[in-house]
Amino acid sequence: MAVVKKTYQVLGIGCAACVARIETTLGKMKGIRVARIDITTNILRVEFDDKVLTPLQIQREVQKIGYDMVVEEKEELFYQPQALLEQTKRRLPILLLGVLGAFAAWGVMLYAHHEFWSVITQLVLSALVTYGVGAPIHARALRQLRHAQFSMDTLIFLSANTVFLYSLFGMVSNFVAPSENLYPLFFDSSAMIISIISFGKWLEDLAKSKAASNLTQLMELQPDQVFVLRNGTFVEELITNIVAGDTILVKSGQRIPVDGTITEGSGSLNESSMTGESELVFRKAGATVYAGTYLDDGTLQINAEHIGAESQLGQMIQHVQEAQTSKPQIQSLADKISGIFVPIIIAIALITFFGWGILSHDPDAWRMGIIAAASVLSIACPCALGLATPTAVISAIGVAARELVLVKDAQGLQIARDIKHIFFDKTGTLTKGHPIVVKFHWCVDDDEKKYARNLLYTLEMRSGHALAKSVVAWLRTGEMLSVENYHIVPGKGIECTYEGNSFSLGNIEFAKEKKVNLLPLHDKLRDWSEEGLTLVTLQQEGRLLLALALTDAIREGIGTTITELQEMGIECHILSGDNLQATTRIAIESGVGVANMASGLLPAEKAARIQEMRNVEVNGRKTIVGMVGDGTNDALAITSADVSFAMASGDDISKSCATFTLVNQNLRSIPVIIRLSQVTMHIIRQNLFWAVVYNFLAIPIAAGALYVPLGLKMHPMISVIAMSLSSLIVVFNSLRLRSFK
Repeated sequence: MAVVKKTYQVLGIGCAACVARIETTLGKMKGIRVARIDITTNILRVEFDDKVLTPLQIQREVQKIGYDMVVEEKEELFYQPQALLEQTKRRLPILLLGVLGAFAAWGVMLYAHHEFWSVITQLVLSALVTYGVGAPIHARALRQLRHAQFSMDTLIFLSANTVFLYSLFGMVSNFVAPSENLYPLFFDSSAMIISIISFGKWLEDLAKSKAASNLTQLMELQPDQVFVLRNGTFVEELITNIVAGDTILVKSGQRIPVDGTITEGSGSLNESSMTGESELVFRKAGATVYAGTYLDDGTLQINAEHIGAESQLGQMIQHVQEAQTSKPQIQSLADKISGIFVPIIIAIALITFFGWGILSHDPDAWRMGIIAAASVLSIACPCALGLATPTAVISAIGVAARELVLVKDAQGLQIARDIKHIFFDKTGTLTKGHPIVVKFHWCVDDDEKKYARNLLYTLEMRSGHALAKSVVAWLRTGEMLSVENYHIVPGKGIECTYEGNSFSLGNIEFAKEKKVNLLPLHDKLRDWSEEGLTLVTLQQEGRLLLALALTDAIREGIGTTITELQEMGIECHILSGDNLQATTRIAIESGVGVANMASGLLPAEKAARIQEMRNVEVNGRKTIVGMVGDGTNDALAITSADVSFAMASGDDISKSCATFTLVNQNLRSIPVIIRLSQVTMHIIRQNLFWAVVYNFLAIPIAAGALYVPLGLKMHPMISVIAMSLSSLIVVFNSLRLRSFK
């Protein structure tokens, strides 16, 4: 199965119910694995088998249910939220004219309700607003109705047309067959319904764009124009025209446009966009630089290696965009309700109309029934329900990105708040991941030492383990040998054959398993171990060739982070494959405590410890467990946890499995994310409560529940204002997350 990931703009989306309907329809298509829409931008992210489906087939399926999809390839590296924001702003003048026209019709109606010139003026103004400004709403509603689909546009379409056509009928009746009991006219109401809904939708779109503003800020770190070497001269080019191997010129006050290596020049860089540290760092020829960082002083020539979506910045943007289309479980119920909401409201409106006409003895009962039905259609709001979760989640993902934490799945934002136990890997997670060789002992003579060094260099160069990089740095240089049967034993070390002999490299337990004679260095190894050093041995079958002792400094601020987590009621643990003494040292220095550490663990054993903790039930609920790691050997444990954090310095496997990636490699972000999860879920619950209570109270009032006891009727214009305010309350409540600290 050749799965491809594509991003497309979907047209005609009017509310959250539309999003749910499109996702459900595409999800049923053979060949589609994932279909998710970002409600703030109407961008569809779809994963499908290109041997089974084509983009045009997906487009036709979207069109069948009354929407459209743009399938042309875009030149931009990413879909730009700011471009959508500009489109939103350009609609404002027309919408304001619509509002003015609606209020003008209302004013004329108040001044001279039934005079001929007044009625004609109301008719003209109402028609211009209802069918001019409201043309997109009517077009979407009619297109969806042709496919037996319903949305918020359907309710507005029915409400506005009911009021307008009723008024048109009344106007003709009043002029053709005038009587003492003239039909009341509501031309101004149909104009108000369309203008207020359209303006409210504009405010909603504007607010949703702000919810994605942190993504916009990330995109602004990528310059559109760069200076590239062409035929011996630096010329200005679009970033989309740059390829790997190009030489880029960056001057003071400019942002680095690509990931690459400095080939000439030097300067002071602000790398806070990648590391979170605002202190300037000096970089010269040979150093690696990253897109989005800022050259404060100097001039650099950079060999482009990773451009656009392949750069660290590009991957961050893609992660954020993909996360914005993911959904926590709490949204599932809201999506289901939104999907059936509109037909239910239409049924209630019909019941209201016939209920007034049949049950009421008022001579104007049927007229009142029409207005009440129109009010029901106007006041019902599936948008508030549908927006309750995604707007909060998108705001939270933006906040996380601002903190240099990438969110893989919104589900993590829902459950991170419930973490009760969190497990940390030691090397590269609690420690800086840059161990150094501090002690060593060769057990061979000078003649054997040369090939042993080269063998050690070969084995470690082929390994991705943090300790391997440190050993290579200690060796400095070496010759790559043609070893055979190279094999990594997870959690233990490496084994291979060379010139017919078996060699192994790894921890002390691995050496013992290989029955290596350690007696000659017994005292030395014991002393090193008691100092909390990490031990590595190289051996040829049962003969010890070399013993190394390494140490790794603990990350700054670990104690504060552990204390903060403990104060939040989260119990911290260490799971390490290192020896007991080295793990004990880190447990004491970090504040985790010796009682909550385990050493000498294989990857499967780490995962088993996590699963064991997850199976513990408290008050009938399973314990939510977190895991923090950085290496391939942590991948199994990371996937076993409910919520996981990976260090950006770690390998791709651990990062692809983790719920969150710490781009800044700062563990202090973990309690921040947990608090963000708590606040996000609190706001989502507020939004859902408001959306449910609003509809529960508003719909009966619009239908006329207060008419008998209090003589109160709800005008469709008031219903429209109430509906618009409902959606805006939800969106602006979600935007409070932007101020999260």
